[in-house]
Amino acid sequence: MSIGENRVNFKIPKGFKKLLKAEDLLALISCFNDESAFSSTPEPIDILREYLELPDNRLYRILDIWSRGTYCFQIFQAYPYVWFIGLIRTGKSKATQIIKLVSFNGQFVVNPSTAFIFRCIEAIKPTLAIDEACGLDRSDKDIVAILNSGYKSGIVVPRVQKETGEIELFDVYCPKVINGLEELSETLQDRSITIKMEESTNPDIINRSVVEEHPIWQKIRLKLYKWTLENQDKIRDYYLTLESPEGISGRDWELWRPLLAIAKVLGDEAYQETLSFAKDYVRAKIASVTEALESQLLLWLLSKAPEDRKTDTFLFGELFYEFKEFMGGKNAPRWVTRQRIAFNFKKLGVVKRVYQTKDGTMYEIDWQKVRERAKKRGLKLENKEI
Repeated sequence: MSIGENRVNFKIPKGFKKLLKAEDLLALISCFNDESAFSSTPEPIDILREYLELPDNRLYRILDIWSRGTYCFQIFQAYPYVWFIGLIRTGKSKATQIIKLVSFNGQFVVNPSTAFIFRCIEAIKPTLAIDEACGLDRSDKDIVAILNSGYKSGIVVPRVQKETGEIELFDVYCPKVINGLEELSETLQDRSITIKMEESTNPDIINRSVVEEHPIWQKIRLKLYKWTLENQDKIRDYYLTLESPEGISGRDWELWRPLLAIAKVLGDEAYQETLSFAKDYVRAKIASVTEALESQLLLWLLSKAPEDRKTDTFLFGELFYEFKEFMGGKNAPRWVTRQRIAFNFKKLGVVKRVYQTKDGTMYEIDWQKVRERAKKRGLKLENKEI
């Protein structure tokens, strides 16, 4: 390929020749000094509004920012997955397809093999769009390893070549957008922004099909290439200097930090909208986890409840250990911690008395309260009356 008097040579990874076109690269280079270039090309947020009906108006902004981030995701230490969940005809596949079309090196796949995922990510660092992923996070130990690790930079998955016995290390970090009918595992939910799709009532959106060959998609991608190259230093600076807002910490901050950095570059309105959604999302997530954990705690207490006594006293440490085993032991969700379980005991109001002894903190459990709280939530054990 020639640029002026110079000739530029570049190698295209085998199997991905359609992703890189010399004329597109020339078009991108030629537009840098042209302020009006792509002025008539829509932004991702406009396309998303045209094709999708999302359950929260702020999600158009979130998905616009997420798509931009696919062009510079290697700046960040981690990047969240997007997970569309819903019944049939709710637009899950359509949403996944559009995200693929406006994102960096989008690859739309159904039932991908482990080998394909390894090779694809290693070769082109794509935006991996996985359609109808029911059970994908349980289907294959290698795929589970890719999905559990692939949201974070610097983690590699080792594989042994059957023919040679040599160990290969695969970098599996890349943006991933997934859809399906089923909930993801708790581990993957913790790495994702989950969007619950609903059936659209807008006939224009329902009947507007996606034509992948339309030139508008390539124009949007070129526009985002240009925007990223012009703003990547600002994005990096914000990413390194932003402080976590109140209510967003730990893993949640790790995942929302890149999107908030990008939003900062887009302006205060975009940042405030993104921050507002992030806080609401994290708050709802914590409430959901708390509700689920409280229900599991009540079910476990019901399984221990005797018929002939009103109360029993236990060391809190023993209660915590037994409950953690009930929740899976070493595989228990990460939020099964001493502090959270102690808080949930207090919140449920099933502890009659707490006091200290030389052996540790003692909890006196009120079994009648346990039964009342469980009945109020509609919880019961098989073959056991409450």
